[in-house]
Amino acid sequence: MSRHTIICHRCGKSTIVDLSKTISDQQCRACRGFLHGVEVAKEPTTSERKRKFVYRTIRGGEEPEWHDQDAPVIAVRQRWPLFFTLAVVVGSTVYFSLIGFGALRKWKTSSVGDFKDYGQLVTDNSDVRLSPEWRDKATDLAKKALAAQTIEELLPLLFHPEVPDNIIRNYYSTREKLPLGKDLEEDYYVPPAVMTENAVAFWFEDSGQRKRSFVVVEKPTAMLIDWPSLVGFGEMPLDEYIKSMPPQTVVMRARASIGQYYNDYFANTKAWLSLRLSDVTDDHVIHGYVSRENPIHQLIESVFPDQMRDKVPRMDEAVIIVLRQPTGNTKGDQTEIVSLESRTWYEPNGLNPIIKHIRDLEKIKAGEKPREEKSPGEEPPENLLPPTPGPRPKSPSDPAPAPGPGSA
Repeated sequence: MSRHTIICHRCGKSTIVDLSKTISDQQCRACRGFLHGVEVAKEPTTSERKRKFVYRTIRGGEEPEWHDQDAPVIAVRQRWPLFFTLAVVVGSTVYFSLIGFGALRKWKTSSVGDFKDYGQLVTDNSDVRLSPEWRDKATDLAKKALAAQTIEELLPLLFHPEVPDNIIRNYYSTREKLPLGKDLEEDYYVPPAVMTENAVAFWFEDSGQRKRSFVVVEKPTAMLIDWPSLVGFGEMPLDEYIKSMPPQTVVMRARASIGQYYNDYFANTKAWLSLRLSDVTDDHVIHGYVSRENPIHQLIESVFPDQMRDKVPRMDEAVIIVLRQPTGNTKGDQTEIVSLESRTWYEPNGLNPIIKHIRDLEKIKAGEKPREEKSPGEEPPENLLPPTPGPRPKSPSDPAPAPGPGSA
């Protein structure tokens, strides 16, 4: 191996190179730079080596100035950009400041710090229905209604925008008797959704020892009981609908659950979804069918109670639906469900806005122009009136189950 000492053109210091290899591929031992355009010389003597380090110091701390090369040598620490130093300093400052701020905030929000935010005072928008004054007023009205012995005592306490007084008188003379019931549960039900008016539902036990409920609503004039949702009153009673089989659409209040009866006009289970519909006392039952082409069948099938599917029996759904007898159906205990209007029996303005809307749609389909009347209809509220709880006894008017596969 032939080794010689040369002078680095970068730092001006001597270094040893191997002449058997390419000189440009070798590095200076002092500055670690590649050697380009250097001349090979003999190993300098001690005196010559010392003469290569000629520099002049003007003031303390200045860098040496090399005079044995064409360009001055710049120290490595001077080649470090200033913004790198600033980035490290600023980044470290921000990082540790965030850590300190987070630790301080955590301490202040803990029980040890006992920290309180100061800002705009926010008023307490508590529900008035939970106040003692409103609760006492509603409970007194519910007790007074249950204690009413005559229709004259009960009528001033009722809210019935779509039902005249004579219908209520006839109802309690032919279908039910007064008083309404007993054993009022004073802990009423408050719907979780935001409503446009203050309304709650009370539970009680009627004369037939059935658990039922009614809605107490605060109107601008007084606090009243919604009578149509108490008895499930629709355009006509359910038993009258079964007997008359009217050809036009009818808006009804009913208790609903998934049914398993498919027969006659509605025998095709792939085309129809069966629903068991009953009145408030479960004395009259009819089966309604929703077309599986109607999008509401998915909601009904997934939400409504089903005795065959549910491991724990659930309460029937209190629904407002639109019924229609399809052409070709000859059974009075079967009907088609055109639409599901609400999943609660209580409507702030009664059924009149819904009935008018259905009639207008029928006129449009028939090519007629509906009358332009503005109805004070409101959005249907959330499920306020809870369905009747407890196991449902089988009504004697239930149709026989459909025959199974392979039966004659």
